[in-house]
Amino acid sequence: MTPAGVRIVGAIFDDENLDYTFPNIKVPYEVRFERCVFSAPLNLSRANFLSSLSFTDSAFRASVSFDGVQVAGLFNLSGANFSHALVANQAVVGGNLVGSGATFHGPASFQELKVGRTLIFDSLENRKTVFHKNVNWSGAQIENNALLSIVEFKERAGFDGVSIGGSHLDAILRFFRRDKFWILENHR
Repeated sequence: MTPAGVRIVGAIFDDENLDYTFPNIKVPYEVRFERCVFSAPLNLSRANFLSSLSFTDSAFRASVSFDGVQVAGLFNLSGANFSHALVANQAVVGGNLVGSGATFHGPASFQELKVGRTLIFDSLENRKTVFHKNVNWSGAQIENNALLSIVEFKERAGFDGVSIGGSHLDAILRFFRRDKFWILENHR
């Protein structure tokens, strides 16, 4: 740990008897997990990160809850692998939310998510982002743009009521196929 934050690389959190539940925690510095493994459920519901939070190339072998989490800066899930459900309903991200190259094997929910900058779920080092089960983005509000290129949706993807740059998704969707979204842009 440094005054700038915490960086944990290659850690394995495999004791399923431990409680990895930290709801309502307030963290004043950047937290980065890189290539870590979480074998037990992780619960950061309503946690407040006053800087950035990152789980780059980490594996989650149990359910994950970011329900109502607040991240003032970047929230990075790039390359992460989620084996079970991910819930991030009503999460608030002040910067970008990035999930490039992430894989979601269980259902994912981002209902009423708020992103202060850009939502980026695209490819990472030739790995596309894949949602194997249902994903729900209903009511999400993205302040700037959403880049969802090279994303594969194996089951239902719900985008009801999503707004990007203040515009309703239906008005700005430029290109769509059942399994892929390309660039969704703010055309103010």
